[in-house]
Amino acid sequence: MNASKVNQLSDEMLLYLIEQGNQLAFNELFNRYWLDMFRIATDLVSDKEVAKDVLQDVFLILWEKHDQLKISSLKPYLLRATRNASLRKITKEKLTESDDEFLATIPSMAVDAIDQITYEERQEQIKNLIDDLPGKRREIFYQSRFHHRSNEEIANAMNLSKNTVEWHISKALQQLRLSLKDASLLLFLFFLLFR
Repeated sequence: MNASKVNQLSDEMLLYLIEQGNQLAFNELFNRYWLDMFRIATDLVSDKEVAKDVLQDVFLILWEKHDQLKISSLKPYLLRATRNASLRKITKEKLTESDDEFLATIPSMAVDAIDQITYEERQEQIKNLIDDLPGKRREIFYQSRFHHRSNEEIANAMNLSKNTVEWHISKALQQLRLSLKDASLLLFLFFLLFR
């Protein structure tokens, strides 16, 4: 099959050929969707070079896992993957050192691994673990991760030092990491807390 015929194929046929390892089909996929993906990434990360890095990551993972793809609708999948990769890039830049250590414990896996158990079940499991944190630590963690307050804002509101707030957040992450032996739950916690 030559390049002039590939650009006339439907998304479904492109996907089928990509799953078979067809490089021409993959190139057509890139040419067909990169601009839409680039716009989404640029809107989210506000930097064209970072957006290009995000797209490179998305396409690299897509090609590396081409024989394992379970995609029903190509364009929505690519746009969602771009959005998720962009958000991960943003949050990665905002993470503290203790968060970096936490993320290092999460094995690299596809975003679709979250589908193994329903979103609601996992969310409930994580909520129960967070609710088991000691009172002050739980409150600080909720303020930080769910109400998106800075450590300084939390310290002022709770009449604590900023170092104490940071210590509680670090300990909360450590406790959650120890409680979550299942790698897919760790991944889910990451997406829940840093989306």
